[in-house]
Amino acid sequence: MKEHTKEHRKEDNKFIGLSTLRGICACIIAFTFHYYCSFGQMPMKNGIQVLYDYGKYCVEIFFLISGFLIFYHYAERISNQELRFVEFVKKRLLRLYPLFFLSTIVTAILIYLSIYTFHGQIGKNDLYHLVLSLLMLGASGFEDCQTFNTPSWYISVLFLLYLIFYVIQRHAKKKSMIMIYCLLALLGVTLIHNNIPIRLPLLTEEMGRGYLSFSIGCILCYMYKKYYKEEYKKIILTFACSIIILTLVLIKVFSVAILGDICVVMGGVLSPAIVIICLLSNTLSSFFKIIHISFLDKISYSIYLWHCPMYVLINYLNANNKWNINFSKQKIIYL
Repeated sequence: MKEHTKEHRKEDNKFIGLSTLRGICACIIAFTFHYYCSFGQMPMKNGIQVLYDYGKYCVEIFFLISGFLIFYHYAERISNQELRFVEFVKKRLLRLYPLFFLSTIVTAILIYLSIYTFHGQIGKNDLYHLVLSLLMLGASGFEDCQTFNTPSWYISVLFLLYLIFYVIQRHAKKKSMIMIYCLLALLGVTLIHNNIPIRLPLLTEEMGRGYLSFSIGCILCYMYKKYYKEEYKKIILTFACSIIILTLVLIKVFSVAILGDICVVMGGVLSPAIVIICLLSNTLSSFFKIIHISFLDKISYSIYLWHCPMYVLINYLNANNKWNINFSKQKIIYL
């Protein structure tokens, strides 16, 4: 038991860059993009305008990190038939479901009290969609639109991706496994581009975003475990930094349109480069430790699921108690 614990501690330190990145992304989504959606204000707009505009695409980084880490920890065990499906699902549910369930129920109560108006609309929050949400099928294509706690769509898609991951690892031959993930990523690009108006099971735009980034995460992990050597680090880091710089220059000089859909660019180009840098850069990992922000990963899941219901509650209390909070002031974010 002690050896098992020590091994996981070593792995946690090994991936501290990735885990901290995940925490930072949760904060970006919660305190910039969704802050604006909830309050209609942009504190510190001049300094972080790009986060308000594109912060929602941090979800692509979430998917990619999840794909990388789940592949790292479970791919071989599943392929070698050392982990049964029921056990795998149980582990995922114990990690995801308690907080997911609680936040969904709280959101349902807020809706019942008619104060949940995130994104300016209540949507189809009926019993059918509540059941779908509680079954973690809130963005699977069985629903008409995103409902209840809006950010939870990511958790619903992620859980379905975990199930698909298990099936691939359990039944696909090793020679064809990576090809399957490549095809899944291409399916994701297709779903994102086409944006099919009819919501089909497992063929929604949200699922497409998950297919693309999660699959790339799995592919990156496969290449990392099989081919990576320490002497390649500088070359890989230089290449990743060059990709980011080139992409940002193209966007700045021309526009996002020059590269196509920003969602695809983020999921297929920028996110992999950012993740590679956070994975391999010892300097960056040390910096995260020095400024003491590595703890953000431990609360990232809570931040992600609770921030929207809390924003709605704050808006409601502010309006009904005449607090006159100025949501455009930068200090409100720190609170």
